Amino acid sequence: MVIKKRTEDLLKRDNIIVEGRSAFMLLDREDVTKVFLNTPSDTRIKRVADRRGISIEKAREDVERSDEDRNSLIQRFCNKNYPDAKSFDFSMKTSSKTFSEVAEIIDGLIKSRKSSS
Repeated sequence: MVIKKRTEDLLKRDNIIVEGRSAFMLLDREDVTKVFLNTPSDTRIKRVADRRGISIEKAREDVERSDEDRNSLIQRFCNKNYPDAKSFDFSMKTSSKTFSEVAEIIDGLIKSRKSSS
């Protein structure tokens, strides 16, 4: 898999954040911090509708399709069910947080883990 190989090459050279579907290819690694961002479906749908300027109904279809695609990808390439809490170091409910707040919290988690190692 080209994406997995490229991601692993980048990890050898630098500290990076991998998000989205590519991140699931790293779930078995012990040398990375894995954070599951947990947001209720209704909140995700509203965010997609607002960000894309589309109707709630269209956003719901897009989110459901995306979830199905992600589940299929994870099962096919990682042989895992989505989401499997055992695969993550942390889980964060993000519905009441801005993207910046989430990033700051994750940054703090990673720095805290590095300083305690």
